[in-house]
Amino acid sequence: MATSIRLTPETQAILVREAKHRGVGLSTFIRQLSEAEADRLRRDGIRAESARVAAAISDSASARAEIDLLGTPQTPHPDDHAL
Repeated sequence: MATSIRLTPETQAILVREAKHRGVGLSTFIRQLSEAEADRLRRDGIRAESARVAAAISDSASARAEIDLLGTPQTPHPDDHAL
């Protein structure tokens, strides 16, 4: 989807200079910045939701008991090989 934005001349000059320094065009650089910020916002939302769930669990005796019963999920280390 194409989007048009208006930049102040000063902002545009800064972004053009940095895009040239990185060897990419202005639109590519702005897209990279936008995608990085969108990823950060998504991660912040996940962290906030995780904190909300953790708070709810800590306030609930039955939820804490279930976590104690099931344990904490473990992610296999990349060096571990499935048998």
